[in-house]
Amino acid sequence: MKTALKLFALISFFSCLYADTDYVPQWWADRGIIRPPLANEATAEVIEGNYKAVNIGQLMNMAMLARDELAAKTGSAGTSIDSMVNDFITNHSQTTANPELDVSGNYELANIGQLKYVAEKFYDRLWEIKAISPNLVKFPEGIVFLSGGTNASNHKYPWPEEPAASDPNYETEKAKNYAIANIGQVKFLFSWSIVYADANSNEVDDAWEAKYFGALVGNVNTDPNGDGISILDAYRLGLDPTKNYSDPSVSGTAAKAITYDNNSMILGIGTASLIRDDEGNVTSFGNN
Repeated sequence: MKTALKLFALISFFSCLYADTDYVPQWWADRGIIRPPLANEATAEVIEGNYKAVNIGQLMNMAMLARDELAAKTGSAGTSIDSMVNDFITNHSQTTANPELDVSGNYELANIGQLKYVAEKFYDRLWEIKAISPNLVKFPEGIVFLSGGTNASNHKYPWPEEPAASDPNYETEKAKNYAIANIGQVKFLFSWSIVYADANSNEVDDAWEAKYFGALVGNVNTDPNGDGISILDAYRLGLDPTKNYSDPSVSGTAAKAITYDNNSMILGIGTASLIRDDEGNVTSFGNN
């Protein structure tokens, strides 16, 4: 969705950040987050830009572009991210439908707590994706996960666990959330990538194709077992493409889509059964 956000120039503000490192996520360039460094920009100036404060509008614009990247590469960014981004677009962005909306709040500086709130939703989704395709997610270079668990329902985050209210350090640690976030921190948390080997450019992980078919698949939009789920949809839903899900007795046991239509997909863990419309198209999964 195109919006006419009245923000500081995001592209120039994020421009060539990470030029001082070896790794720049390709999606940053694909989605216009960065530009090549100008001839008169010294490395020291680029690094110094990392310490500049970030505002709410810039943080949410990054979130919108990150949402688009997840949706494009995995089929959906998930309802939590979609809800957050859509709320920002509706209530905090000047669009053609709402050109007079007051967006002055977008210029307020973002704090660490707000950055963590936004980033947490993305790390939740990344761990969900990783549960389906372990090699699909490339976390930021050098990241250290300091809190949370080890599976898709209890995620790890790259910041310390906050102490319990009874802890003598509780107030001190809580106060850190109100410190102003900077550009470098936003860059780092959003320098993940969705990557996979895709020699035949069909948007399906080559390793997944080899696992189920023994070789690369030419056309993943086909439905070889006639159950109404294409190979591509089976990949995105975490299904076994060799099973015939039109058989009422068949249900999946891996991470499954609880709801699915042409525009959205929610991933969950557990078993599920297919729900179809009158024409036999898969519309959702019901919990078993």
